[in-house]
Amino acid sequence: MKLVINNSLSGFGLSDKAIIEYAKRKGISLYPEKSDTSENFVFYTKPTEERVEGENFVFNPLLIERDDLVLISIVEDLGTEANGIDSKLKIIEIPDAAANQWYIKDYNGEEYVISDKNYKRNHQNS
Repeated sequence: MKLVINNSLSGFGLSDKAIIEYAKRKGISLYPEKSDTSENFVFYTKPTEERVEGENFVFNPLLIERDDLVLISIVEDLGTEANGIDSKLKIIEIPDAAANQWYIKDYNGEEYVISDKNYKRNHQNS
């Protein structure tokens, strides 16, 4: 089975292009607005007029499961264009027998996968 991890000392991140493509393939409506603090956009899941103060409507790519088939496909299709700021995404393979027994750890942003037979993931990839 394939997983996407970050292979640099910065942390996982997707480019704006990858976020837009992910949303398109998943049928998620996004409303981009220029960030006040960076060159990138902030992607909202609701238009300005539908947002309620105190609620979070920001699309967060960190919440995407790393075995998500659409994410994997986008990283394969876009290559380095999928990388977020300072990230270096990499697709790795783990044995199918470990499909629900893995988790991601990182050291200074660089990620690695731990396989633990006592750990049970509680999700399904899509």
